[in-house]
Amino acid sequence: MKKSLLLIFLLVIMFSSYKAFALEIVEEDLGSSFTFISDVGRRYSDKNTMYYIDGKVSYCIEPGKSLNNDGYYESDLKNLDNTKRARIENLIYYGYLYGNHIDKNYYIATQALIWEELLTNKKPVVISTNLFEGGTIIDISSYKNDIENTISIHNQGLHSTKVMNVYLGESITINHTNPYLKSSDFNIINRSKAMSISTTDNSFIINNFNKTGSYSIEYVEKDIYDSPYKVYKSDLSQDLITIGSITHKPFLDVFNINGCNLKITKKDYDTDELLSNASYGLYNMNDKLLYTLNTNDKGISSINNKIPLGSYYLKEIESPDMYILDDNKYPITFDKNNYNIDITLYDYKIEGTLDIIIKDIT
Repeated sequence: MKKSLLLIFLLVIMFSSYKAFALEIVEEDLGSSFTFISDVGRRYSDKNTMYYIDGKVSYCIEPGKSLNNDGYYESDLKNLDNTKRARIENLIYYGYLYGNHIDKNYYIATQALIWEELLTNKKPVVISTNLFEGGTIIDISSYKNDIENTISIHNQGLHSTKVMNVYLGESITINHTNPYLKSSDFNIINRSKAMSISTTDNSFIINNFNKTGSYSIEYVEKDIYDSPYKVYKSDLSQDLITIGSITHKPFLDVFNINGCNLKITKKDYDTDELLSNASYGLYNMNDKLLYTLNTNDKGISSINNKIPLGSYYLKEIESPDMYILDDNKYPITFDKNNYNIDITLYDYKIEGTLDIIIKDIT
């Protein structure tokens, strides 16, 4: 008696935890049949049927078990390892209804790929006009290949380049490789203020790099569904999964931002003597003074890792003692092929004559 009461108590706890219920499942006959070998070696065949739960397209994830709409409870895919779970999620998301996958054969192909992933024998599901491969065999390989290609593009990421060396003031266009999406279909996260981003239909334009250092940008595909997929399990009926949102892998770009380098060496025009205390200004093309360079006792001054790409000019502000101020403008241009500039500048020494007149005052 005690054992019977304990068993009843455990069953009540079990079904209370699962909140078992009957699903309202709408079925649509797709006009063909499938056949596969189950894991217990049984040849299983039935009509291809599309399932809807709460208006959402659903799939069978327990191949070889019949449907009777009873004893369901909400669950998850944690019974599968990470690889299988990710595979099933990708198949239901990138299969039927994704992009241009609107032909019902994409549903049949998606369901077949799900079963082939779950069946340990890995034998293909055969589609035919009649049960048990009767009538005409229907080739759905093109639909399956299209789904596989879509998943492959998703897993490859947005583009091939992941780490880029760029320069202050540079602009980079990054083209993504997903033909089903536009740039506006991605969320851009972890964006640094060291750069700005604009988009076209199939590219991201990164520009205004204004701070040296290493910075990153992450891109995440926006989900096309407003709620996650749901898994329904039952001991009395086949397990089902609804189409829905999934966790998308973020893609990362790392930008190592560098500045250009300028070094000036100041010399005497006639003797090549190194001259200290010369002062030069680096100006932009709008005549704005950006930096001042003062030569040291070795006649050298430099600006390291600070200058953006672009066109500038150098002009002497103050010459060394006893030298003529140089009023020339020396144009310089930094680009990706010329980001280290070393220039030697010369001054003329002030020269004059001294006449001595000797007079006899007697």
